[in-house]
Amino acid sequence: FRHHRNKHFAFWDAGGCQLPRFRYETEPGKEWKTFDLAHVRDVIQHLPLERGVQFFCNLFASGVKMLIATSYPGTRVNNNIEHGDWYQSNLAEDPFGFPADVECVPTHPQHEGDSTCVYFLEGQEWVAKYLAEKCG
Repeated sequence: FRHHRNKHFAFWDAGGCQLPRFRYETEPGKEWKTFDLAHVRDVIQHLPLERGVQFFCNLFASGVKMLIATSYPGTRVNNNIEHGDWYQSNLAEDPFGFPADVECVPTHPQHEGDSTCVYFLEGQEWVAKYLAEKCG
């Protein structure tokens, strides 16, 4: 998509810092913009819980407007793991506490209980609460 001026893809360690802001090369002097969408698929379930919480602190603080993420709605307890291991993360359960009433689509219904969920973030009270309570 390099030839598309309105699409930007980059690798970023959101567990370590906020997402960057951007501006188009054709708009020098214009204000820096936040991303509209963060696609976080098959990531959180490989991070220790504290790192996963920090990941979302940085993501939300960046001002991103929408999130697509993997969640395992059938999981009742998020287990802490070592970095790089794996567990079935349910973003609606502690320590994340995302809303459970979001649109989710089963990702691999024949293989595992994961779903791909869409979260609207801009102006949401639950996002402000997450930032206030979990991000210091």
